[in-house]
Amino acid sequence: MSNGVPSPTAQPPERQRTPARVWLVRLLRAALIVILWLTVPIAMLLLFLSPMAAEAAGFLGILLLPVIAIAATAFIARARRHDRLTIVFGCVTLVLVAAFAGSAAFSASQINQVGEDYDYETAGKLGESDSDENLQGGYEQYRPFTSEVIARLDEPSELKFGPDDSLPRVDCATALLPLASSLVTATYPEEATTVQWEQPEEGPGAIFQYNNTSWGFQRLVEGRTDVFFGALPGEQEVKNAQDRGVEFECTPVGREGFVFLVNANNPVDSLTVEQVRGIYSGKITNWKQVGGADEPIVAYQRKKNSGSQAMMERFMGGKLVNNPPSTVYSSMGGLVRSVADYDNGQGAIGYSFRYYVTHLVGDYPVKLLAIEGVEPTAENITRGTYPITGDFYAVTRKGDEDPNLARFLEWVCGAQGQELVEKSGYARLQQKEAK
Repeated sequence: MSNGVPSPTAQPPERQRTPARVWLVRLLRAALIVILWLTVPIAMLLLFLSPMAAEAAGFLGILLLPVIAIAATAFIARARRHDRLTIVFGCVTLVLVAAFAGSAAFSASQINQVGEDYDYETAGKLGESDSDENLQGGYEQYRPFTSEVIARLDEPSELKFGPDDSLPRVDCATALLPLASSLVTATYPEEATTVQWEQPEEGPGAIFQYNNTSWGFQRLVEGRTDVFFGALPGEQEVKNAQDRGVEFECTPVGREGFVFLVNANNPVDSLTVEQVRGIYSGKITNWKQVGGADEPIVAYQRKKNSGSQAMMERFMGGKLVNNPPSTVYSSMGGLVRSVADYDNGQGAIGYSFRYYVTHLVGDYPVKLLAIEGVEPTAENITRGTYPITGDFYAVTRKGDEDPNLARFLEWVCGAQGQELVEKSGYARLQQKEAK
């Protein structure tokens, strides 16, 4: 009978089960969304920690990350009828975001690398160094013998090695490349002087080389060069040498001003020594405290084991604060550009050597501060009236008995060598110091 009551023999309908494939798709969809939203903030954080990477990406590039993530999330969550397309789209999006994050991480590690674990073996080699960033026009323009910009003597050199002589292998820091090339051109035989960047280095090494400071000292310790022109070695370089049973011998060959630079529009023109130390010790944090605008001070530093950072640490006497990685630069060129361009404002300050900023890095809108009212000119540095000066050195291995190396250093400290120091744009040693 059909009275609305189910027949005693009727069975309840079987409950429809969700296929395993559907559960798998849901799980993958949820996993993609979670991983996507873990990757995006990491990528953005890495970009913010790396000023150069953020500048390369641009504001729209950074903003595009969350926009992509939101669009991908909406598609993955709502595209129920296109499971395969959903998974493919999600995976492609995830790969793109991960690649962006990886690129930012690599850029941050290269730009903001600091600390005693600096990788001498890779970061300092020519071709992997900061030469293009440090030198306007690149290092090729300072090639010995053929360069048109290096200084020359007006008369024949009193020291001239022959092609059959044992030639000391010369290396130099970025800021002294023009001088080192000039010294070699005056005294070495062109036909017997190999240049590092025109051939792969093998055996004892090329006669004329150009490496950054940390790599230059490492090579000197290893016996792959005989003299390095640069600043005094830092504590880490000295320790590395001692661990290898090597002691450095440092012969002053010229004088240079250690300068502090600000944006060209910064109204501050001069600081005292104590004010500079106050800025870099964290006691002075706003320009209005030193007669400038009411604007926070952004104090840039260089990475450890660079020549300018070693000089800064000696100047500060142990009171230099540790900066966040975003304000520590691996190259002098990067620091100068950041001071010039910082946020289109005037709040940045940095440091370098006078000749590098005025002659090598290029024309950027920065100005060098007077210290105690004294401008950092070559004349003031030579006379000793500019208060923050430091000699630069020919650094050798103590106990090296090569007679040609001794002759070369004696000539560099003599009249003709000091003439080339001055003609190259540096400050010569005071007369009583020069030989």
